[in-house]
Amino acid sequence: MIIPEIIFSGKKGDGPMRKKQYIQRRHKYFVLLVLEIIGAWILTVLVIQYCTSTQQPVKNTIPISRFVRPRQKEQTVNIPWNLILINHENYVPDGFRPDLTTLNNGCQVDRRILPDLQRMMDAARKRGLYPSVCSAYRTEERQTYLLERDINKYLNQGCTEAEAREKASRWVALPGRSEHQTGLAVDIVAVDYPVLDETQEKRKEQQWLMENSWKYGFTLRYPKNKTNITKIGYEPWHYRYVGKKAAREMKKKNMCLEEYIKYISGGM
Repeated sequence: MIIPEIIFSGKKGDGPMRKKQYIQRRHKYFVLLVLEIIGAWILTVLVIQYCTSTQQPVKNTIPISRFVRPRQKEQTVNIPWNLILINHENYVPDGFRPDLTTLNNGCQVDRRILPDLQRMMDAARKRGLYPSVCSAYRTEERQTYLLERDINKYLNQGCTEAEAREKASRWVALPGRSEHQTGLAVDIVAVDYPVLDETQEKRKEQQWLMENSWKYGFTLRYPKNKTNITKIGYEPWHYRYVGKKAAREMKKKNMCLEEYIKYISGGM
């Protein structure tokens, strides 16, 4: 916020009065600035709490082990760290440990993606947009909880166990098969709309990210027209770091990560 300068002019004797008004105005603008900063901080905290909040205990519970499929063969393609493929067929390698760093709001990401993530967020804010990372790295235990929560939510709606498992897995990856466990994925929402649903795509923040995230090495991981490949429902808030070269090529060729890995491996 820029505090305007006041030019003193007028009749003789008006100086003290105008000076007093000047001081009062500066004080007013200072108070407004402090309130604006406090308000932004509170709103950010609320966004984080909303995105990571827990639900009330469910009536029915089913051990999560009932829904975890046997591990598939580990991916063997030799690819760099930024292109590691984690999905319904490729699990996080045993012993994998991301090199984490903590953001100001408490979320954690792989420290190697932080410079580009910061540049992307700064560029958005320079355009008057207010994106916020509401979820990033998750432990396998946290991922297990989220899946169990959604499965039980659908059970309480009257779904069978099979139906509940299928619906939940469309939105929450199985433990060990979530990109969030790599520290390379971030959920980004508009600060004034911290809701993880498809209407997020209507926010100016998401529209800008969809158009420009590739410039900073990020890609919209689960686009609407690739759900048959990713096996995950459309998520206009989930961005994955792949590096600038890969992001540029994926944008140009309209590829999701599964397609791109196949492409660079000579399968397309």
